[in-house]
Amino acid sequence: MVFKKALPLFALIGILMACNKPQAFVFRSIDQVEVQPLSKDSVNVKVDLAFSNPNGFAVNLKKVVGTVLLNGDWVGEYHLDTLMKIDKKSEFTIPTALRISKSVFYKNALNSLFQKSVELQVKGYCKVGKSGIFIHVPFDYKGQQHLPL
Repeated sequence: MVFKKALPLFALIGILMACNKPQAFVFRSIDQVEVQPLSKDSVNVKVDLAFSNPNGFAVNLKKVVGTVLLNGDWVGEYHLDTLMKIDKKSEFTIPTALRISKSVFYKNALNSLFQKSVELQVKGYCKVGKSGIFIHVPFDYKGQQHLPL
């Protein structure tokens, strides 16, 4: 009799313990850099940002909003509004296109010729969820990165 009354409570505790908050994706590298002239003032840089999913469960990525800085200089912002299924403990890439002013682009391209790497900072948030429930997961990566220009 007591067991029947306590069963819903144990079920609720089990469900709450099983629902882990998704961890932020881990930034891995920049791949496939492609530069295209856009106008006389700006260029379009297409890159693939490689990440890994540290979560022990598959998640759906719904939206990504971020800012990119090279050597402390603002380079651009990106917005990705699509639905991607990310498998558990897997690596994946997010195709990104940035519109960058030519002055910022050439300054950082020149710096990368004289340096082996640049300081890259990528920060923002992504909407990650499972079973139709999505939450904002912030990310902030800062480190030295070799740019394959």
